[in-house]
Amino acid sequence: MAFEAEIGANKHKLMWSKSIASLASISEAIVFRISKDSLSISATNISKTSHAEIVFKKSFFSNYIVEFNNILPEGYEKGVVDTESTYSFLVNSRHLATLFKSLDSNSVKYVCFRINWSQNSPINSRYKLFVEIKTKKLIVKKFQTSYIPVTKQPLKVAATYKDALYCQAEEDFFNKSRIHHIMIDQVIPKQFLEMVPASAEDFKIDIKNEKVSFCGYTKQVIKDRDYLKQPMAVTVTISLDELTDTNLISLNPEHEPARKVINFGMRDFKNFLNLISFFTASSSYADQFDEDYVTLANNDYFHIFFRNPGDPILFDLQSNQHVDVQYVQITSEDKSDLNSRNIDSDLVRKELVIDAPVPQKFGNQQVSETPSIIAKPSSSTFVNTTFGKPSLRKPVPIADVSEQDQFDDAITYRQDSPPPPPPPRANIHDADTDYSDDDDDDNNNTEPPTKRTLIPNELGPTQLSNKAKSIF
Repeated sequence: MAFEAEIGANKHKLMWSKSIASLASISEAIVFRISKDSLSISATNISKTSHAEIVFKKSFFSNYIVEFNNILPEGYEKGVVDTESTYSFLVNSRHLATLFKSLDSNSVKYVCFRINWSQNSPINSRYKLFVEIKTKKLIVKKFQTSYIPVTKQPLKVAATYKDALYCQAEEDFFNKSRIHHIMIDQVIPKQFLEMVPASAEDFKIDIKNEKVSFCGYTKQVIKDRDYLKQPMAVTVTISLDELTDTNLISLNPEHEPARKVINFGMRDFKNFLNLISFFTASSSYADQFDEDYVTLANNDYFHIFFRNPGDPILFDLQSNQHVDVQYVQITSEDKSDLNSRNIDSDLVRKELVIDAPVPQKFGNQQVSETPSIIAKPSSSTFVNTTFGKPSLRKPVPIADVSEQDQFDDAITYRQDSPPPPPPPRANIHDADTDYSDDDDDDNNNTEPPTKRTLIPNELGPTQLSNKAKSIF
């Protein structure tokens, strides 16, 4: 096998299953990107307003083997250095979510992924992801699913924001292109979301007067003086000093406090918090006696990078030594604010657009034109038919047969053809109902039957015309 990755630790099995479930809620397809040092899975929604990527480092797997020798060209991108070469493909998220939905890490010994992307591999094993799950009862379950090689468009939001953050100066505090950074303990937004009703659709971050407010709300929808959606909002406000780290506080006392309002969807943000809360949660008592378990200090915080309304907002988790989580969402401005303005399109950078992966065609496979099994009728052949079905008799040229032979097996409707014999009928004098199967349409082109004459021998004595007269 050209690629093989095995997950052995119980904690890592649960992290993998939770990651698949999280990405499956965003998109119907999950993109795999394999390199020498890591394996990343990502998903982009259909409107291209939300993107999630989870990077599993090489240390996450108990066994990790990648060989790019003699690889198929579809999905492969060669880098300047061997460690920069990648192989990308797309898999249906429903298949993976169904497979890992009910995964019991305590009863599973390992989960192994294999791909045979070599050019010398059998055709029936190409472009397929093989999954092998071995239980502690020595039962091996094998699954396989087909995938589509893709060209994954690199998302430059994280790199652009972090490079700009480290290079910007303090003097550019009111610059429109300034990157704002918040480092916050995940307990604060998590406890806030527990108070917000499940019907809340939007999330707002409002920064003013050296305070930050988190608001979950639902906009009202009115039709014919009736509320289709009731307005609702829940807000919690904390001081900027209570944050773990931020650059929203100016070191110059003469500067005015920063003012910023951005909005984004609540659903994907809640999805991100549920995932990272599981990654950073303290392990159970049983996991601490696992031989693969390593005790580390929990750093329950994550980073938020944003700029202006309309630009993407980045949620980044880097506290785990084996996994990096990045969620990106497109923001908008609060239209309920009277001072709000339209988003300037010149400030939206093209490199910050979320692009979907591009599927690749199998260039080595060419579909050959196969002749049709059903031959087209030519002008020199005639197919005899009987009641609409082809005859088994071999067709012969018309020139070699007579006109009578051509229509021996065919249905004709000539006027001079003899009519078929009538079926037996019941006596019209003995029954009032006619049970015959005669169809009037069959005799449209034939002459009407002659009138039946009475035969004296067939009539009784009371039906004759010379019957006895009464003497009274």
